Amino acid sequence: MKANEITTTEITLPSGDVITQCVVQEKESGLYFCVDASFVEQSVGPVLSPYGHGTALLDDDGEDGAFLMPDIVSGIFGGPWGEHPSYPRQDWQHDVINSATNFGYWQWACAQLTAKEHGSNDAS
Repeated sequence: MKANEITTTEITLPSGDVITQCVVQEKESGLYFCVDASFVEQSVGPVLSPYGHGTALLDDDGEDGAFLMPDIVSGIFGGPWGEHPSYPRQDWQHDVINSATNFGYWQWACAQLTAKEHGSNDAS
């Protein structure tokens, strides 16, 4: 786990609805952010860092950075036609042209992120 769960708090929206948020602190950067408490309490899915360019901080299998889903990561960075700031589409196109990958862009970007997390250069 690359983050600490700090506290859980209820927030009342102007509509009167109440939501429960979990305050999380990244261990490396010390930065804080909030996520829906269900993501932490019920292991609904991975908690991705808003600061770490899609790095999985908490995930349901307990293994750091192991669960990067392309659809979730793409949603953070502009959808299917967006681009991850650390992995430009031009680099992916270069790998495709040179037969270094058969992945689509977001699968390739997540493989790059996972390889970086694990200190590997093999992310084709």
